[in-house]
Amino acid sequence: MMYRLLMIGLLLCFFLQGGLTAEAENNKLNMAISVDVPLDGIYKNGKMVRFYVTMKNQDQPFTGEMVVQSVEMGHTQILSQPKQFQIETDEQKTVEIDVHSDQLMNAWRHVGISILQGGEELEWIPVTGLQPQHEWVIGVISRDSNAFHFLSMAHPEQGRNLTIKQIKPSSLPKESILMNHLDVLAIGDLAEGLEKEQSEAIKEWVLSGGVLVVSGGRSYESTVKYLGDILPYSSEETQTRKISQDIEMLSEMKPPVDQVSVLKEATETFHAVSFGKGTILTVAYDVTEEPIASWQGNKALWQQVMKRWLLDSVTRKDMRAISDYGLMELSYMTPGVTPPHFPLISSIWIVYILIVTPGLFLLLKRRGKREWAWFLIPSLSIFLTAGIYGLGKYMVAKDDVVHTVSAIDILHDQQAEVNSATSFLMIDGGTFTVEQVEGATLIPNHRGRTESTESVITFENGSFQFRKIPYLSMKEAYAHSLRKDVGYIENKLYIDEERVKGKVRNLTVFDLKNVLVTVGMQEIHLGDLPRGKDIEVDVSLKRVYVPDSILLDREEEGRVLNRHERMERLQRSHYEYNATSIPVTITGWSEEGIEVFNVVDREEKKYYSTIVRQNTTLIASSNGKQIYPYGTLPLRIGETKGNWEGVQGGYYVSNGFLNFALKVQPNGLMVDRIEVPLNETPYKPFEKKIYNVKKDRWDTVESNQPIILTGTEKEEYITPQGEIVLRFYQESEERVFLPQPFFLVEGQVIKP
Repeated sequence: MMYRLLMIGLLLCFFLQGGLTAEAENNKLNMAISVDVPLDGIYKNGKMVRFYVTMKNQDQPFTGEMVVQSVEMGHTQILSQPKQFQIETDEQKTVEIDVHSDQLMNAWRHVGISILQGGEELEWIPVTGLQPQHEWVIGVISRDSNAFHFLSMAHPEQGRNLTIKQIKPSSLPKESILMNHLDVLAIGDLAEGLEKEQSEAIKEWVLSGGVLVVSGGRSYESTVKYLGDILPYSSEETQTRKISQDIEMLSEMKPPVDQVSVLKEATETFHAVSFGKGTILTVAYDVTEEPIASWQGNKALWQQVMKRWLLDSVTRKDMRAISDYGLMELSYMTPGVTPPHFPLISSIWIVYILIVTPGLFLLLKRRGKREWAWFLIPSLSIFLTAGIYGLGKYMVAKDDVVHTVSAIDILHDQQAEVNSATSFLMIDGGTFTVEQVEGATLIPNHRGRTESTESVITFENGSFQFRKIPYLSMKEAYAHSLRKDVGYIENKLYIDEERVKGKVRNLTVFDLKNVLVTVGMQEIHLGDLPRGKDIEVDVSLKRVYVPDSILLDREEEGRVLNRHERMERLQRSHYEYNATSIPVTITGWSEEGIEVFNVVDREEKKYYSTIVRQNTTLIASSNGKQIYPYGTLPLRIGETKGNWEGVQGGYYVSNGFLNFALKVQPNGLMVDRIEVPLNETPYKPFEKKIYNVKKDRWDTVESNQPIILTGTEKEEYITPQGEIVLRFYQESEERVFLPQPFFLVEGQVIKP
């Protein structure tokens, strides 16, 4: 008997083991899977990272999901929204899955792609080579692996370092949004060339705020082939020319050679032009050519080049996150939606619990039917809940509602960068699918955190689905796109006799409300401007040292704003925190909009809130005079001592001093006059000095007079970088507020 039991037990173990082994074999994917990350794995916080998962299916057709996960010490964390995919037998395909880079910053050593089916993990593919960066990143593409190596030694701003990363051309993304991990892209000799989509991505990236540095000389031929339509010089022809004077002026060191091969069209050794929000710097000579490539003076030279032409653009770009919380918050303020009145709901339940329930119990007890209370009281609570749900939800909203808030930045040649936040309020909740329009990129985890994998899933065709959403729950999505169908704001503005004059015409596709022109820190309100209409501008130029919007924000602090007030605040959002300059900008808002997302198989009401912004430049007046008003040119903080704190609009200073370098020599201008009104009241508590470059000393500035520099006198104070340096002392313990110095520059436009 024992023998039989032993044999039966062995057979059971055999079959159980065989069954488990078969299940394990069935669960294992018969696929070759690899993962690639653009930019050789370089990424920074506040951006979007894309993983390209390439699969070759050698088994049966397969449908499943993939997620980005981190696994550390046995703890698994999902970093991305799940993506559903399908692959046929013998098919090879690449699936893209996106993740917010903030999710990766603390988990980059243990990141992988998990392939799931029915919630069960079938395969785990570790991702190696991720390179999180916290400093400014300069990506270099060149045949010469040492090209631009000297940039790593240039520290254009105190406390900021530069990281140089060699990038293979094949690793450049084909979407401009994925290039935002680079602060600067430097191109030498393009040995491998670029695909058309990569070239377009670079152009769009610069247009949206990127900084491009291009080497001239012999290297230029390979670059102009792919990026020629945005570069200042169309020909790669070279000639030998003396450049030692330009280099010596910037580096204060004598270069190893007087003459080198330079671009024939180039009239300047370093030529910077704006392109949309970005900057393109073209170097006339080949930076990889010896002996200048390994010259020890490159550190000082490129430190000054960065300060003079690139620092402001790099700083602005570094401050931009991939998503705007202000847009998301405004999208919640949906027209036609009344938020639930929680005090009223609470009052109903309090009355029911404290009055109705005891009263009903006493009434039933008096009539000798106390046992009925066990049925009536719970039943009434159910009816009350159903009533609040059934009637209350239609008091919140009568229809399904979608509210899209878009910020449109018109950049160049009618091209526009669009960021859109959309809120979806489906009355009955449940499951609904959303399609995105062609050209829009869904920003994953736009708040920097992961949605529950049970509530949202994305698909290969770009659509996504919200699942099991409770009734009256609001969900949101965020998208980025570049468009050419929104038009532009035509304008011709100039300064004449201390007045801002000109004309503004609305050639966008929107009727604009509350059109606002900012000239430095001065705001000029033009009112409503329908499409196709124009308006004349003729107002006095004011000395404004704190933007009106900052004063308005302080007045509104603690007050709940309505939707229109929030729109007006967002309209002014081009005032970046502690911005070093505020360009001339035209803004307006509209209740018309553009489609970004469409809900499938539902009928919903759509509302739009759209902000339109366009930076512009003041043109010269009829006599050729160009004026840069107060606040339109950049400045930077230099040497500091003691205690100071940067706040919106300025700084608090005590027990020390702050130095400011004011950019008073913009490109293309022969400066005639500089005015810095330090006699204004906010600057009087400070002892003020200006650095005399010629005599290498600090000259005292009188408190009752503005600084006015003209003629040969101004040359004593302008540095080789085109700046004047001011110092503000506050030696006491008291923290005194110091607004950013504002200044005006007049000159004549240099004709090319």
